[in-house]
Amino acid sequence: MMNYTAFVVLFVTCYVTYTQACFCMRGHLQNFVCDPKSFIIKAYVVSSAVVPANTGNYNVKEITVDVLEDFKNNTQGDRIYNIIILTTAEYSTFCGVFLPDDSCYVVSGTFEEGTSLRYRINTCGFQRTCSAMTDLQLSGLNGDYEEACKNNCKVLSPYADNEDTGCKVNYQTDNISCLQNYGVCDECYHDRCNGRKCMWKIDSNPNPGCSKIIYNK
Repeated sequence: MMNYTAFVVLFVTCYVTYTQACFCMRGHLQNFVCDPKSFIIKAYVVSSAVVPANTGNYNVKEITVDVLEDFKNNTQGDRIYNIIILTTAEYSTFCGVFLPDDSCYVVSGTFEEGTSLRYRINTCGFQRTCSAMTDLQLSGLNGDYEEACKNNCKVLSPYADNEDTGCKVNYQTDNISCLQNYGVCDECYHDRCNGRKCMWKIDSNPNPGCSKIIYNK
């Protein structure tokens, strides 16, 4: 009986640990542009600090950033310095994001309920150093992604319904790095569409690793 009880306790402990951990597929930058509940900013990281939880919840890390560019024009910061506070979990185990001080990042996130001046980020969103952004991603943020959104084209999971409009991604077979960095899901308008409304369009001068890849989904 004691061994059975110990097993149950161990099983429950492992289950709780598993469900509290961070599991998600990082989304395509285009989808964050299409999502009206998301923001995308180019930010200079000023500082970060851990705020102790007042209840039984986990501590929260507050990251103070200077918004250099607001790609969706939907954040509100200090009127003089354009400072906002990003909030995230303290540890990456719980999807917390680490942004080093004195660095420049392009990040996406969602609006946190209860205040208009704090914004939530996690590892399921987009985070990349400013210097690592590809030309296609920058042109996407400056209008190309939004145009694709207006055409009702977005990046879909492999489990999306056939009725959903967009481009599917198979994380087991597709070149994800190619699609993330050099791909746009946009309207299909020529005879290769075969009835599809949207298709992957790859940058004409991408990384050599995906220059010969053609995605028509």
